[in-house]
Amino acid sequence: MSLNPVIEIDGIELHLARPVEEIPPWIGQREVLLQLLAAWSLFADDDAPLNPRLLGKPGVGKTTLACAAARELEREIYIVQATTDTRPEDLLVTPVLGPSGGVRYMASPLVTAMVRGGVCILDEGNRMSEKSWASLAPLLDHRRSVDSVVAPRQGPDIGGATIRRGGGSPRAPLRRRLEQPRDRTRGAGANG
Repeated sequence: MSLNPVIEIDGIELHLARPVEEIPPWIGQREVLLQLLAAWSLFADDDAPLNPRLLGKPGVGKTTLACAAARELEREIYIVQATTDTRPEDLLVTPVLGPSGGVRYMASPLVTAMVRGGVCILDEGNRMSEKSWASLAPLLDHRRSVDSVVAPRQGPDIGGATIRRGGGSPRAPLRRRLEQPRDRTRGAGANG
């Protein structure tokens, strides 16, 4: 097993997560895959992809669909398995005790996708707390950035969340913000 890659940001070593390698093939409807690819399409150099939520019952293939779309775009795939205990720092950068007794900064799959231009899937995102969702708000809107002591301030090229229908969701104020459609009618240069 190889070691996680390490990059340096502002003099701080950041240990990156490994991409997911074993992905089952997508055997679902091609039209659904094309819809997700359309949501991630870019039409201008300064355009940003949408961050869709994939809704459905457990086991219908939401995560596999997102992985199939990422594979079709030839992007590395990173998955965050969300739980009720997911903390904002779990989504960004976590300081841990290194082998020599010093601090080692571990990038989450989300931050790794940001750095490497991959796709990050927030699997079962409905389980996360409002505080965890709030830490991602600037990443999901026009700013496309996160605030962390060592995390870069650039968003991933592509992101998405799978949410179990009926399994709960982010609380109302943030849910409304996430569900607002992006205005794609603005003039050139707007990220929507």
